[in-house]
Amino acid sequence: MRESSSKPTTRTTKALMTALVGVLVLAAVELISWIALSLDSDRFVSYEDLSQQRMRVKASSSIDEQPIQARGDSAPKFVAREVIHPYLGSVLNRSTDSVLRFEAGGPDALDFGFPLVDYGLFHEPSNEQLVVAITGGSVARNLAWNSGDILKEAISALSPEGIERVVLVNLAIQGYKQPQQLLTLSYLLGLGAHFDVLVNLDGFNEVVLPAIENKPHGMFSAFPRAWRFRAADFNPEMRRRIGELTYLRGRRTSWAGFFSHPAFRFSMSAALVWRILDAQLETTIGNRGSDLSDWAAGSAADFVTTGPTREYPSDAALYSDLVSIWENCSLQLNRLATANDIKYLHFLQPNQYLPGSKPMGPEERRQVIMRDERKPIYVHVEKGYPMLITAGSRLRTDGVAFYDLTQLFSEVVDPLYIDVCCHLNQAGERLIAEAIADAIAQEAGWAGGSPDVAALPRLHAGS
Repeated sequence: MRESSSKPTTRTTKALMTALVGVLVLAAVELISWIALSLDSDRFVSYEDLSQQRMRVKASSSIDEQPIQARGDSAPKFVAREVIHPYLGSVLNRSTDSVLRFEAGGPDALDFGFPLVDYGLFHEPSNEQLVVAITGGSVARNLAWNSGDILKEAISALSPEGIERVVLVNLAIQGYKQPQQLLTLSYLLGLGAHFDVLVNLDGFNEVVLPAIENKPHGMFSAFPRAWRFRAADFNPEMRRRIGELTYLRGRRTSWAGFFSHPAFRFSMSAALVWRILDAQLETTIGNRGSDLSDWAAGSAADFVTTGPTREYPSDAALYSDLVSIWENCSLQLNRLATANDIKYLHFLQPNQYLPGSKPMGPEERRQVIMRDERKPIYVHVEKGYPMLITAGSRLRTDGVAFYDLTQLFSEVVDPLYIDVCCHLNQAGERLIAEAIADAIAQEAGWAGGSPDVAALPRLHAGS
């Protein structure tokens, strides 16, 4: 009896000893893993540190944060928020910008890729409603987004009795330049859109972006902004290499998510395994990215990327071509608008780099003036804008309601610009909105009296 009673005790003792040894081994493994992780990080790491590292990896592996390398440099982040359009070059991606355009847009915004402001894109003609579309680049887009109510109120304040509502349709997209504004109007009219007034606020993109982005990469000046990155999707070898990078980034994100599971989150040894896997993937991704950049930089750009060949013997010849495209497109916009009973008004946007266009204090100048030879915005404005102004005078002679706004801020001392490009604060946008409203009233014959809607045949055909 005594011998048999000791056997369970012995087995229990062995089981406890085995469990204890297992715990000690796991503890030793955890300790060694923690030491290894701390040595790699040059500081004592915690579970929270590791969790933050995995979160950063998941964020940094997205396409938005680490743009695909193409043609030897990085695609701007805005490219990932846009999609290629068969007629317009690009529009906003309804997936990535859905929240933004849900807040600022109407029911058509998600389907057509435009940052709409009011009620939608398509409106029936009405004597009680004035549909004003605005087109251009980011300055025009921001005016509609940020100060659309100011613009509508300014127009409403000058409009005659009978017009009960002003509807603002935002057709401006960041980076748009002619002929995209012309093509946008043609496309939407073909789809049945109705506009009473078309406001085109542009000029900066037309002379600056082709000089900075198109010409140095051998692309046709009239091609859309960042076209070489968008056109990369059409190259089979580029697609294969980008696909491989996308797959590797996805794997890295998946591993970071897998080891964030509660079963592994508080294990230093699991974290060590993840760090080893992640380091290997990070190295592979870096190598593949460098290979892609080297391949892209060394490969000849194809016709779908470059378009027609243009050689410019001088800077003056380049600006002359850019201004000619801008002028011709405005003439065609005016003709197309007139044929569809739309009143077209063209405004040359102001810019801080045009000498004498705005007095600036030291603080505003420090924040909004950049003299960078690698991206010489100031050079292209100083050389291109005088030619735009001259062409604008010709547009006036040819019957276009053209307004030069470059001196709109010439006596405004208060800060108006907000960056080194061209964008404005709300005070600056208000001045532009009021100038546009005044011009619409002048062109419609509203100024100096209160004509009723029946006196506006140019704005309301058949009224």
